[in-house]
Amino acid sequence: MTLTISEVDYAHLWQESVLEQEFCNSSEVMEVCPQALGTGYRRWVMLRDIDLLIHDYEFHQDVQVKSSPGEGGLEIGFQLQGGSYAKRYAGQNFVQNGPHDTDTTCERAGEHILQVDIHLELDSLKSFVPNDIEPSLAIQQLIQASGQYPYTQVSETTATMQFVLNQLLNCPYEGLTKQIYLESKCWELVALRLEQLNGESSLQTGLKPDDIERIHEAKAILTRNWQTPPSLLELARQVGLNDYKLKQGFRQVIGTTAFDFLWHYRMEQGRQLLTESQYNVKEVATIVGYSKQSNFAAAFRKKFGMNPKVYQSSQACLKKDPLSSQKNPFSS
Repeated sequence: MTLTISEVDYAHLWQESVLEQEFCNSSEVMEVCPQALGTGYRRWVMLRDIDLLIHDYEFHQDVQVKSSPGEGGLEIGFQLQGGSYAKRYAGQNFVQNGPHDTDTTCERAGEHILQVDIHLELDSLKSFVPNDIEPSLAIQQLIQASGQYPYTQVSETTATMQFVLNQLLNCPYEGLTKQIYLESKCWELVALRLEQLNGESSLQTGLKPDDIERIHEAKAILTRNWQTPPSLLELARQVGLNDYKLKQGFRQVIGTTAFDFLWHYRMEQGRQLLTESQYNVKEVATIVGYSKQSNFAAAFRKKFGMNPKVYQSSQACLKKDPLSSQKNPFSS
């Protein structure tokens, strides 16, 4: 059964569930997922000229949210898990500005949503542009969208972006240091996303649409065959490109090399296996392609900033005490 609700009523449901506890301070607000919808939370962190929003929840039933025309604003978002929300999927990011039209979004039951949204003032972005330097055409289009026409652009989240997102979600600090750290990570993500926007703007004249489609097909092949992936030459043959064009195009379109994409994907699969607790660390290392547990542990620490055994133990504790994740979702 699907619940259909207006955007206004949907927002009110979340706002009514603000968690009034001592860990909520003037700069942070925790919205616990309404019991009628599911479990999890949305956490707002108010920074200087930036509102950071962390989505981390799962619905019991399909939910359709009908939005109405509005003024909108400048927002950059990163979908880490799940993906039906606003028709964006895990591994994608978006930048949008300007008014939005009536639309309907749907989130599926049982799908874990993990998303990071950065809302910022347009004037704050403009303040970085020197008076004597004209911004790139792509940035001009983004800025001019405000109040005139809607602007939305969706891209693949790069390995560098994923690394910064992991740092943000696992902030090790508290108080003032935490505020400064989170703000710096938000601006780093904004910078990476704008640079990606500039690159893809110039990319439009560098690769044919058919080439870009073949590169996305190559990514899908690696995703499906991550345990036994083809070589670069074999992958190029399967998608009908020469290995040089595939190598260069993969970096341009996906934002990283095919090798790095596969490494990050394997690490993410390992993380999910550790979360499920069906396997021990040694077994997970073997599944994701490491003959030595120590090599897997080193790779896991490089990507997620902690030892896999520590991570698995922390996830087991969260399952016993779900509220502990809501008290400090940024802690490592």
